[in-house]
Amino acid sequence: MYPQLPVLTACPCRLSFPFSLPGVLWGVRVLKYGGQMVFKDPQNNLTAVVDVDPQPQAGFLTGWFRAKKPTHKPDQVVGKLLRGDAVLDTCHGSWLHCLEWDKGLSGPPPPGAPPASPAGRRLWDIRATPLTPAAPLAAPLPSDCRHREDVVFLARGDQIQSQEWKHTLEERQRKDRKLRHEGGGYEH
Repeated sequence: MYPQLPVLTACPCRLSFPFSLPGVLWGVRVLKYGGQMVFKDPQNNLTAVVDVDPQPQAGFLTGWFRAKKPTHKPDQVVGKLLRGDAVLDTCHGSWLHCLEWDKGLSGPPPPGAPPASPAGRRLWDIRATPLTPAAPLAAPLPSDCRHREDVVFLARGDQIQSQEWKHTLEERQRKDRKLRHEGGGYEH
């Protein structure tokens, strides 16, 4: 089970979501969303259930009566908005492109958004969303890799000092690995 992380926003709502990020230490880093997210607003008795990349349900008997397997659309998003047990609206789209509500919501569409299907309202479209580039922290922790001596000297243009510090760091890592091995530590 993944951790439940509280995310506080300006509204009195509370959001928690499970996540994993494979490939951090080895391999290709892949961030693939999938599973079910549940958003609750207890004050208004509202619940939104959103399934990201739902797998097609195939049973033994359905295979006999269906001439063709249902097509699986990767990165698909489907969901519903509930008040108690009553379904108020349903949504669909792709977490990579757009999200539409079938009955629509009040208010104008986002500026620059392409038109939604005739019955629904496009709530989000990647083509109309401004990009937010990643920005480094102004005051990172002292343990941040940007504070390593070899990196600092390299940024200053002193390649000789940078190489010496890199060599010192590698020697420390070798010594540490040797001590861990002798102590019965974990071997990579």
